[in-house]
Order: sequence, then C-alpha cells, then structure tokens
Amino acid sequence: LFPQHPLSIRIFGLLAAFSIPWIGIRIAQKINPESNHHWQAGLLLLTLPLLTLAGVLAIPDIWIIFFGLLSLLFLIHAIHSQQKSWYFILGLTLALAINVHVRFWIIILLAFVILLWQFRQNMPVIKNMLLITLPIGLLGLIPIFLFNLHNNFPLLAFQASDRHPWTFQPLHAQFFIVQILVATPWVFWLCFKTVIQCGQLNTLQRTITFLAVGHWLTYALMGFFTDNLRFNLHWPLFSYVILLVVAASENTQNRLKSWAIFSGIAINLVFFVWILFNLHVSKGSSQIHVNFTENAQGWEELANTTNKHLSQYDTVVVDNFMTLAELTFYLKTDKKITTLTHPQNTKHGRQAQLQIMGLIQSSSQARQLFVMEHTALKQIDVLPFYQSSCDILNGIKRIDELNHNNGLKIFYLFETGTGICDMPLAPNRPETTEIN
Repeated sequence: LFPQHPLSIRIFGLLAAFSIPWIGIRIAQKINPESNHHWQAGLLLLTLPLLTLAGVLAIPDIWIIFFGLLSLLFLIHAIHSQQKSWYFILGLTLALAINVHVRFWIIILLAFVILLWQFRQNMPVIKNMLLITLPIGLLGLIPIFLFNLHNNFPLLAFQASDRHPWTFQPLHAQFFIVQILVATPWVFWLCFKTVIQCGQLNTLQRTITFLAVGHWLTYALMGFFTDNLRFNLHWPLFSYVILLVVAASENTQNRLKSWAIFSGIAINLVFFVWILFNLHVSKGSSQIHVNFTENAQGWEELANTTNKHLSQYDTVVVDNFMTLAELTFYLKTDKKITTLTHPQNTKHGRQAQLQIMGLIQSSSQARQLFVMEHTALKQIDVLPFYQSSCDILNGIKRIDELNHNNGLKIFYLFETGTGICDMPLAPNRPETTEIN
C-alpha cells in the first residue's frame, strides 16, 4: 500500500501515538465532566520521553497504551450509558489488544480484578462485564492458542522459561530511582501525589488510579526475578499515562501541574534531539549511546556493501534475524535470504518464529553470499558460531568487510561452499542492553 520507506513501516504506529493525547483528553473529560482542565491531559501526555521513544520506534508499547486508553474510554461509555453495545465494543477492543503483546494480559487481569471490587455493588456493570465483555474479549485468545498448539507452544517456552531467569536479582533495586528519572522528576511527583490523594477522587478516577498502581507494582516486584538483559524501563509506561489522565481530570489548576508540563515537555524535546544527534551526527561509543542507537545503525551501509556482490550469487545467508530483516528491507531483491541459528535469535525469542517461516538455513554445499555482524556475538560465542557456520555452509571465505562508526559495528561478507574456514579475529565489544 505504501512506498518502501522507513516511514511506511511506522505509519500506523505513529498514527496510534498521535491519537494518544486526544484519547487522554476525552477520558479526562468523561471521568470528571465538572472539570475545566481536561485539556491538560493532552499536554501531560507530551511530557513522557519514553512515550515519544515508543511512538517513534513503533514498539509494542505504543499499541499497549493505545488499546489500553481506548478500552478505558469504552468502559467509561459502557458504565455511564449501561448500553450493551458499549460492553460489546469493549470486548472487541480487548480481543484485539490481547494479540498485541503478552504484557497487555497483565493489564486485563488487573483491570478485571479491580473492576469487580470497585463495582461490587453495581450488579448491572458486573453482569455485563462477565456475560458480554469477557466472552468477546477471550475470543482474541483463539488464534494465539491455535497457533501455539500447532507449534509446541513457543510463546510459553519463551516467556515462561527462555526469557526470564526466575532468580533473585538485587540490582533491580535501582528500578525505583531510575523510574523517577525516566518519567522526569516533576511528572513522577505529580503521579505520586495523584496516588496518595486518591481518596478524594470519584469512583472512575480511583479505579484508573488503582489500575495504574497495580500495574506499576507488578513490574517493580517482578523485576527482581525477570529479564534484565533488555531495555525494560518502559514496561511501567502505561501506569504513568493513565495517572496523568487522572491528574488532568481533577478540577484544580496548581503549580505542580504547570511545572510537570513545562519541565516534562522541555526534557522530552531535549531527549528527542539527543537521540537524533546520536543517531545521525555523533560518532561516540559510550554505553548509553550504544544502548539507544546501536540497533538502528549501519544497515543501509551494509545493504550498499552487500549489493556490490549480490549479482554473483543466487541466494544470501545471514547470521541472525536483525540482519535478515534489514537486508530484506533495504536490498529490494527477489533473491531468497535465510538465516543461521544464532544466539541473538534465541535471546530475542525469534528462533521458533524463523523456523515456522522457513527462513532457517539448512546444511548446504552451494556457493552463496554469507553476511554477518561480527560485533553481534559475545566473545564466548565467536568461535562456536564460526565453526558451526563453516560446517553448515561447507566453508566460508571472506570477500569484504564493513567497519561502521569506528568499530561500533563490524560486518563481514563471505563466500560459502569453499571448503575452507576463514575466521576473522576482529575485536568484540562487551554485551549491551538492547531495546526490545
């Protein structure tokens, strides 16, 4: 439908991101019609740097927040009107949202528990939620269940076993300090003050506040036992979004809100400019620079280098799913591109996906072009991966290389089927935290 351009890939994610402040304004207006400050929700939702980052990168969080806010809006309409159609629409929204990410399941579970308690004396709401919304919403699990049933439940294997260590990690204690910084201090204080004053709020405001607190505490506590290899500071983002909506719905205009809006938007703009500078101008290699920009760098240059050799080979083999995705996008070729088994595929839960899609390279004697990122391997994995590649591809001979940004990324291009194993000895960087 759209030209092959990076913006085309992100267009729907960006549209969802652009709609979030407007949905927030509408929710603030509905949960407290007497307030004259519901418009502040739009400004407050522009204060979160991680929300900007999620929107630009089009990662699942933007859809978690979009569907989360949309579900809250439809829930409020349903409670106010008591029309069964709104409960049905809410169920359809949840059925879609269930398919966004496993992390949305936590929101649904928390929301149902809180709603059952908050509206325990309002039987029409409970009845419609249980008899209309819940069954319709659970229909969203059908494609997930059928897919996993036919593929030995890779979702459970990754989320329940492969991804999380399930051992106590004391370093997670820094979460509580870091969250103040990533939410920005004044915004975090506004959220905290909204929580401690929830006794003064109406039922809908309290319900949303309890959902935010439950969601935040879930990650605050589970983080001591779950994945710490990837960039996961954005997981509680939904909590801040809905707390800011509640804060905006209060019929008060105080200095804290003004400071939160001013400081948050200013920091957000500085953060966004900093990201662009690091991505397009800076040649630094600091840890924070690498964490935020590494996965977005070097791919066009790699595609240009690969394209010089492409005409000499019928097929292309790459090292992992990231190289596969980027070359498939940038090369604009009909030649088949496959990938080897790689530690990154396993780390990010892509190995089973690639096998199901038929993109894993089997043993071959053929002459092919092999493209790999040397710096994507930890030092301990270098020798085993090269040896495995040589065995599967019947030898590899280096024909070209690309050193991007002073060694931030080092790529090698090989010819396969040579019968010799040409293993370069380029330096490796230590493992870094990755955005996922």
